[in-house]
Amino acid sequence: MISHGNTSLTWRSPAVKGIVLFNSFLILLLLWVIGDRLRFLYKEHKEGEAGARFHTTIISIFSLVTMAPSILLSVLSITFFHSSVSIWFSQPVQNALNDANTVAELYLQENTRNIRVDAMIISQHIKNLSIKYDFFDPKNHAVLRKKLDDWVESQKLDEIFIVCEGLNRAISLGSSLEILSLSFLEETPLYVPQNVAEGDVEVSEKDGATIALVGTNSDLQDVSFYIWISKSIDPDISKYVTKTRDSTQFYHKSLENQRSFQFTLITMFALASLLLFFASIWFGMSLADSLIMPILGLIHAAEKVSQGDLSVRIVPMHTLKEFSRLIHSFNRMTERLEAQNKELIISEKKAAWSDIARKIAHEVKNPLTPIQLSAERLKKKYRLEIRSDPETFIKCIDTIIRQVSHIENLINEFSTFARMPEAVFHPIDFAQLCRDIIFMQTQAYPTIRFLFQTFSPSFFWVCDGQQMAQVLLNLLQNSINAIVENPQKTEEGCILVVLREQQAGLLIVVEDNGPGFPQERERLFEPYYTTRNKGTGLGMAIILRIVTEHSGFLQLKDVVGHQGACVEITLPKKEIS
Repeated sequence: MISHGNTSLTWRSPAVKGIVLFNSFLILLLLWVIGDRLRFLYKEHKEGEAGARFHTTIISIFSLVTMAPSILLSVLSITFFHSSVSIWFSQPVQNALNDANTVAELYLQENTRNIRVDAMIISQHIKNLSIKYDFFDPKNHAVLRKKLDDWVESQKLDEIFIVCEGLNRAISLGSSLEILSLSFLEETPLYVPQNVAEGDVEVSEKDGATIALVGTNSDLQDVSFYIWISKSIDPDISKYVTKTRDSTQFYHKSLENQRSFQFTLITMFALASLLLFFASIWFGMSLADSLIMPILGLIHAAEKVSQGDLSVRIVPMHTLKEFSRLIHSFNRMTERLEAQNKELIISEKKAAWSDIARKIAHEVKNPLTPIQLSAERLKKKYRLEIRSDPETFIKCIDTIIRQVSHIENLINEFSTFARMPEAVFHPIDFAQLCRDIIFMQTQAYPTIRFLFQTFSPSFFWVCDGQQMAQVLLNLLQNSINAIVENPQKTEEGCILVVLREQQAGLLIVVEDNGPGFPQERERLFEPYYTTRNKGTGLGMAIILRIVTEHSGFLQLKDVVGHQGACVEITLPKKEIS
């Protein structure tokens, strides 16, 4: 084990175990994430998805770019660590520490020699004094005090104890001269060994002080005694000596476990380098994905567009502003292409149905007039001559005339749809036009309530009056049919016509309380698509065509608050050239 104080660096250290386990967990987690990403790339390649090779190339480039600094940093870190450890355990460092420790030990040895010499000198002086003076006679205390004061001051001592053997008394000089019993010595950290012979000096260190004990005797008084002197070491010097000893001891222990120390740190550096390495690969993949995903989305969407799917849209992503702008532009492009494609399909259908309607009108209309005239003549000539069941005869003739009239109306609609005349724009009183058409429908359907709201009782608008009258008539007829044929009708039928002037132009609203529009409401504009049993399916197609000729807009909506259908037409302002 390599330790300093409470710190340690070994495989058995909890801190090292924790670091190794945490790094290993992160490395395994990154390996799982990277492996899953590589599996996804392999699946893309295997299935031959568009942009798979480009995706792999970009990820490889970004991974290499991010890996290079991590590898360089790992190599430099290990090299720096190896150099640092080599310098740390180099011979000059060892010599410096050993020299510092030697200086500290020499200082302590010098201090020990000095106090040993002081103890011998003071011992000899006290021995000489004991021949002349009785230490326990109070008369001699003044002389002894003076001598002890001089020795303490000249030798820079802290205190002197004179312990008399066998008399259970001691003379000391600390703050004052006093006679002490041996019980005092037992209560103090001082220790008087019994084997200190005359002239021997025992030196020890305790609590930052150097203590010397020397034994002597008095030839005159025949008394053996010990002299105990104490001299403090400078606290700063004592602290630095202790630190030098501890540092030297730690260094030598580290030197003994150098290989284990290096192996532990290199292992930790290797784990950190692997973590940095895999993290850089993951970062490179993530950065590449953030750049490549919008491009791959564009590639996939472009492929679908090339296959004819114009409804494809790219979901906006949190990416660079330029990519977001590109995605937005692509979505707008596909929206326009889809709208233009729908318009083209509708135009082609209209052209095809117009051609069919023209042929049907031409082929069917010619025999209708003779059939109707013949039926009317038969009714007029033979009405009175038929004796057997004349009512059935008249009923059959009326049915023929009625159905011919219905077919004629159908053919007229075909003709109108096939050969829509070019719009002739001139100012008309639009409010009066609406009132006239509503009045006619009111007379024809008195059970339905018609309401009319306008922003002005009379105003002029540039449009084709005949075509707009047909639009209003068709819209009202559709609402009337929806109300009359509604099997769930529980209230009085009501049709509301509203005129509003807006910034975009004139808004025409036709609203009813019928069953509302079917789910496939967009198909209502297709020629010959109808939800009625006797409908031609041309009414809404003619309306849309007229509104388009007037550069207007048409919307089908549900009525807010109750059941019903709402048609909104916006006609822009036009100037007569």
